[in-house]
Amino acid sequence: MRNAIKVGKKLRLMGYDLLGIRLDSGDLNQLSKQARKMLDKEGFESSRIFASNDLDEYSIEALKVQGAPIAVWGVGTRLVTGNDQPTLGGVYKLSAIKDENGNWNDRTKISEQSIKTSNPGILQIRRFYDNESRAIADMIYDIRSALDTELELINPSDKNSRRYFNHETKHENLLVEIVRQGDVVYEFPNLQLIRQTVKREFARMNTNIRSLEYSQNFPVCLEQTLFNLRQDLVKGSLRKKSSNRDKL
Repeated sequence: MRNAIKVGKKLRLMGYDLLGIRLDSGDLNQLSKQARKMLDKEGFESSRIFASNDLDEYSIEALKVQGAPIAVWGVGTRLVTGNDQPTLGGVYKLSAIKDENGNWNDRTKISEQSIKTSNPGILQIRRFYDNESRAIADMIYDIRSALDTELELINPSDKNSRRYFNHETKHENLLVEIVRQGDVVYEFPNLQLIRQTVKREFARMNTNIRSLEYSQNFPVCLEQTLFNLRQDLVKGSLRKKSSNRDKL
């Protein structure tokens, strides 16, 4: 919000108005009320608040009942899909950026919701299998890290939930490079091959994952070094924000 207000003031100097700001996560009721106060205090009474985040008629009605000062509702996912047809949400988030000297600088997005805090680094996903070639867990790791012989995997939503593997555990890396410097470097498979791959990989999942009514989440964890890097970046960002608030 502070950045939006700064931009709004610069726009005014150029003869433009700040049309509004968008909220896309967190407690939309409380955040919209806080945002409205900040905008009004700085003279942006006409700037509107846009809101999105898996909204439907029920969540919109609930927010209106609570008096959330939201002017525009962004409805997408739940408008074009049925409740019994789940969707796979995909969001592009920058994980590292290369400077003019060719050095990679890690980046992460901070969110009030732990699941929306992005992972930094040059990432790869490794899937582990048991002796019967059934998938048992995925590990997200930074390809620049020297992996230990004994691997410790940490659930980012529950740091006390950990799994252990070693290099002898059957595995394969899942991510392949598709675009390099703006050019497509990947040969896309045909629909028949995609279908065969999906059926094969689905069959390799345990029945407790595939169950419709009593399914369990498939474990996707961070390699310990990546988990620590993520934690350090989050703490560093929070300290910086706290320091900036103190200055204000």
